[in-house]
Amino acid sequence: MSSSSNTTLWQHPYVNVFKSVRVGDWKKSSRKGDASFVMNNSVRSFVVRVRGQVAASNYVTIPSDRKGSLNLHGRFAYIQLRAIPPRVWAMHLEINTTDKQVYRFSFGPSSVFKDLHTRGHSVRVPVRLSKKWTTLALDLPALLAQHAGGPGIKAENFLSLKSIQICANLDVRNVFTSDEIYRVDNEAKPIVSF
Repeated sequence: MSSSSNTTLWQHPYVNVFKSVRVGDWKKSSRKGDASFVMNNSVRSFVVRVRGQVAASNYVTIPSDRKGSLNLHGRFAYIQLRAIPPRVWAMHLEINTTDKQVYRFSFGPSSVFKDLHTRGHSVRVPVRLSKKWTTLALDLPALLAQHAGGPGIKAENFLSLKSIQICANLDVRNVFTSDEIYRVDNEAKPIVSF
């Protein structure tokens, strides 16, 4: 088996990101402002809760080292989250590419991000969330190919998920990465629907 296969073998069938970085002990993740890891009774689980008036001043970053990388190779990211309307919320994912570039995808409410917008290595994506729990499923290579950097970027350029930043005003139950497509009728037990 090649060394690249060995480095990603532990990531199958999925990676529970919060568990792998032990998000609540804040050693491999960092927090700023009104951010905590608390029990949420409605989903009977601990969640990352970020509150505050300014998203840039209230957030959780995984991994804590900005130069570091999660290095998660799963094609799909599943994010279990709930927005706190009517407040503005934001979440950022950074993706590493095979040509050593980093693309930042910023997700926010459609009331703020009116249209999908790309500028350089940054992409703003409007998302409509309610106050109910939702699993946001993202095909990371397709997101990269369709919205980042023009015709030179292909799905094959996807290398890994580098980082996640959860900003105010969100509750996030967990983030999973996998090469598998999970649907309501075939979800793995930890990747539950709400």
